[in-house]
Amino acid sequence: MAIDMQKVIQLALGQGGHIFPSLAGRLAFELFCRTANPLKPGKGEVAAINKVSSLMSAARRQMLGEGKSRVALHHFPAHANVVPRGKMLILHGWRSRTDFMAQMAATLASQGFDVFALDLPGHGSSAGRKLNVRLGVEAVTVAHERFGPFEAVVGHSFGGVVAVNAVVGGIAGVPAVPTARLVIIASPNSMPELFDNVGRHFGLSKRAQTAMETRIKQVAGHPISSYVVSEQLRRFAGDVLIVHSRDDREVTFANAEAMTDAGMHVQLLALEGLGHRRIISNAGVIEEIGKFVSGGTFALAAE
Repeated sequence: MAIDMQKVIQLALGQGGHIFPSLAGRLAFELFCRTANPLKPGKGEVAAINKVSSLMSAARRQMLGEGKSRVALHHFPAHANVVPRGKMLILHGWRSRTDFMAQMAATLASQGFDVFALDLPGHGSSAGRKLNVRLGVEAVTVAHERFGPFEAVVGHSFGGVVAVNAVVGGIAGVPAVPTARLVIIASPNSMPELFDNVGRHFGLSKRAQTAMETRIKQVAGHPISSYVVSEQLRRFAGDVLIVHSRDDREVTFANAEAMTDAGMHVQLLALEGLGHRRIISNAGVIEEIGKFVSGGTFALAAE
């Protein structure tokens, strides 16, 4: 009989959390940070990777950092026959990789942007099997030190959370990465809400939940209540574009609406029918991101 390891883990953390709440909370956080093996992608992922193989082969890959902290940075050079439009950094989401952002990167490069796309830790060609916001922000910092500054940072899903914390200096001891424009695509707004859901998923007791949040503070340097994007964006001096589809089932549209409360420097591009993942390869969306980063206004109507 096959063993459902997910249920076993949930049962162990749920029951163990009442007896050893500190251990259960720390373990829950570590399990959350654990990434899928990037060397063993699923069939759907393999098909998606093969589809963009020609785009990825045209990019220049460099490894940054050392040992288990090594991350892959893919450079899509601006096309020589167009007007240069500056440097841009692109960040993928959870259980993703630069390959899935390749259409966006290649298209923007054809428009004159010098595009750099980072495989976050534990993803794609980068080392490790672990990702949290601190590790992601540290990787962005390394990319900035080698190839920045970037005129814009673009992040999809969890990559949007990393992007926000990189540009506002949200991680203790890691200086803010300067940029003029920020694009957040289909990203969650509230880390407290996200980890409340994580706690419910694992069946954590109240004390175990508190222990998990204590561990988050130890890693990030600030209490989890500090990680609400709509509040963090109030500290960002540049312009922000939020891109979100109303039918997104992974990260609800309400997250995008909440982010717009950050101020007049935040614009919302609300779409229909693009879900959580198709949005990053949609030609119209990519065109509007290019316009926004160039300082123009966007005009794409909800589809």
